[in-house]
Amino acid sequence: MTGEDKRQAEVERLNEVNRAIHRRLMDEGRWHLHQFTLPDDPGHIRGGAVLAPLRFMSINPRITTTHMHDVLDYVTRLGQEASR
Repeated sequence: MTGEDKRQAEVERLNEVNRAIHRRLMDEGRWHLHQFTLPDDPGHIRGGAVLAPLRFMSINPRITTTHMHDVLDYVTRLGQEASR
């Protein structure tokens, strides 16, 4: 496998894990992270690749630092589970 093939496989795996996280979040309904596609034009991960990141957005003034830590910990755990 060439270096380019390996990077493409890594992008596909990253997107697969992010999509699995998103599915779990939507199924469970506790947290909502927006998922969208984004071309990696600057080449931060792989130039020309299409990435599927997750994004948290809220205008709720009651969101606290504790909430943010909770969602980050939860998403991290889901990512670890999806990576197995």
